[in-house]
Amino acid sequence: MFVDENSILAYEKILIRIKNLETNQTFYLFLINTNIIVNENLITITTFSQKEIYFESKNFIDKTKEIKEISNQINYYLSLQTIGLNLDQYMELKILEQKLYLLDFQQKLKLIK
Repeated sequence: MFVDENSILAYEKILIRIKNLETNQTFYLFLINTNIIVNENLITITTFSQKEIYFESKNFIDKTKEIKEISNQINYYLSLQTIGLNLDQYMELKILEQKLYLLDFQQKLKLIK
């Protein structure tokens, strides 16, 4: 995605790909509850999540089992939503959705820490 040189963006979950043009190295950041401000050539990223850097791997990373387990847990909480979730269950659902987002992209893009 390309943005204008003067933009404000906000995302609940986002994967950012950064390429160092000098070394030609690409790395990724998974961020939660992120605000991005683009002001001409300066980009400011604000987030409450811990910044963990991921790199591409040449090997396939099999996260299928973890993805399936988390998907099942998410489906359980989503089914409970019809009768109402308490705050703890709602927070657990949000954490599981974040984990699933991370695992899914780790597998698809072959990413490692």
